[in-house]
Amino acid sequence: VAERKVLLRVYRSGSSTHRARHAHILLLLDEGHSYRLIHEFLYASYDLIASTVRRYREEGLNAIVGPP
Repeated sequence: VAERKVLLRVYRSGSSTHRARHAHILLLLDEGHSYRLIHEFLYASYDLIASTVRRYREEGLNAIVGPP
């Protein structure tokens, strides 16, 4: 729940398009959406989606949204 709030804050802040895009991908995955739907909805490549997930799994939330 706390990580989701951080992702929502990053997504809504608009301070970094790059971070917002990665946060949006993780939020959609958390809601149960497939890679295919995210690819079609965000026009994100499958590689971008997979690398976002891999970085999140390997390095945690800070790898996606930056240091606190």
